Amino acid sequence: MKTARRGVVMTFLLGLVFALAACSSGAGPTTAVVGDCLVEAGGADDMNVVECADAEAKWSVLAVADTTDGTVCADQPDGDIYLTFEDDGKSVCLRLLGAVGDCAWTDFSGLADCEEDSGYQLAAILEDTDDEAGCPAETEQVRVYSDPSVYCWIRWPAS
Repeated sequence: MKTARRGVVMTFLLGLVFALAACSSGAGPTTAVVGDCLVEAGGADDMNVVECADAEAKWSVLAVADTTDGTVCADQPDGDIYLTFEDDGKSVCLRLLGAVGDCAWTDFSGLADCEEDSGYQLAAILEDTDDEAGCPAETEQVRVYSDPSVYCWIRWPAS
């Protein structure tokens, strides 16, 4: 079992970065506030701000910074990815709010379509612990969060 380092920041694919520029309220992630949640709407075409209690919420905004130097997640141990918006001079740090069954690309740069893409699938979320021992035996990647919870990822499709 390989353990993903805490606080590792992964980048999104360029197309998804541009897709994030529009939210349902007309405000993009650079105008979101810490604690807002985002969901893909209509695939990678756009993102919407949603209530974090919404089952569709997939990303939580951890930080918004007036910088594009890639340091927005430096003080965010739960930061999974960061997005940089050169035109706005801002960056956003996000945490994945996954659900069991969600899929991610092999480099964990974003969520994937489980039917069409290969990578990893979220096999289990262990709540109220930072111990990965409860992950399924086939777990290949683990992400430990400070709340505490553990995300256990298996290779998808299974080989």
